[in-house]
Amino acid sequence: MKYLIFDNNKRLLACLLFGSAAWSCAARNDFIRWDRDTRINHLRLITNNTLIDTTLV
Repeated sequence: MKYLIFDNNKRLLACLLFGSAAWSCAARNDFIRWDRDTRINHLRLITNNTLIDTTLV
C-alpha cells in the first residue's frame, strides 16, 4: 500500500509505503517480548513502514 503526499501546488512531498513486517527481527521480538509461537500467531498484526523522503528545492 502506498500514499503520495502533495502540497497545495501539487508538488510531491513524500511517499509512504507499507508492507509486510520482517518475519524475524530479534530487536523487535525482544522489545515486545515475543517468543517463537507468539510471533507466528501475531506477526500478521504488524506492518513495515518505509518513508521515502523528497527534498524540496
